[in-house]
Amino acid sequence: MTKCPQCNADRIPDEIFCDSCGHKYAAESKVEANTGTESFDNYEKDYLKRMEAPRINESVEETNENSEPRGAIWIPSSNGGEQPIYFEFERKTIGRMDVSEYLKSQNIDPLQVSRKQFTFYIENEKYYIVDGTNSVQEKPSGNHTTVNGKDITEQGAIKLNSEDKIGKSRVLDIIFRVS
Repeated sequence: MTKCPQCNADRIPDEIFCDSCGHKYAAESKVEANTGTESFDNYEKDYLKRMEAPRINESVEETNENSEPRGAIWIPSSNGGEQPIYFEFERKTIGRMDVSEYLKSQNIDPLQVSRKQFTFYIENEKYYIVDGTNSVQEKPSGNHTTVNGKDITEQGAIKLNSEDKIGKSRVLDIIFRVS
């Protein structure tokens, strides 16, 4: 079994993040048969490119007059603005990695937010949030999630309305909007 390079905990197969410390594992890349320094240099360059590439769910997409309304969770960024994470038909989780930079800029410990805080998705043109066990979140957050002040942890899917305030662990409020 492989180990986490940050905390040396056993890695759970197919997990993207370490369950112990939240470290994001690098995606597997093809390593050349040559084990010399040239191969290592190529691997390191490939790794750095992947780490610098923007995350898919963080891309800001323009909307035009003819586009359908899109829901997004707006997370504060350390530069004073907000960053949208758009809803898609696949379930996605939001957690510590999505807000750690902002929390650090506010002198708030990112460990107060769970690695996987909640899951969100679209179904029948409605937007939902879940803080509990589901296909992409193996357990409810240990730090609780609220919608408009009401704790939703282990309460099943909750339908979101535009301008709902989602509380992450009592340390950060983020806004859901349909544009």
